[in-house]
Amino acid sequence: METYTLESIIDGCKTGNRKAQNALYQKYSSELLTICRRYTRNPDEADDIFIEAFMKILQNISTYKGAGSFDGWMKRIVINQALNYYRKNKKLPFLMISMRLTKPMSLTLMNIVPVDFQLLLQKNY
Repeated sequence: METYTLESIIDGCKTGNRKAQNALYQKYSSELLTICRRYTRNPDEADDIFIEAFMKILQNISTYKGAGSFDGWMKRIVINQALNYYRKNKKLPFLMISMRLTKPMSLTLMNIVPVDFQLLLQKNY
């Protein structure tokens, strides 16, 4: 089995070398898949997110200029892919918001409203 340095893996991936791409996969797949699993409890969804993210890594590796950690660069792609997956599939958490009532009533009158995390961050609650 050949051993590659990180620099040779990156350079090989930039030129489309399949062995370098495989070496990158072997070196980082478990770590990146673990990140995907933190964003979903569904193993199939985690696999989908990982595959899409790894493809983006390979497609955009030429944009990595060596400034900063390569691990951090890849992890950011994986995290962004996980967030985009949930935005695209509208699997956002739901927040129970009570209606303002003039008379006290039971908690059965609740609205279930989808909440976008970005909207929550923009508002000062």
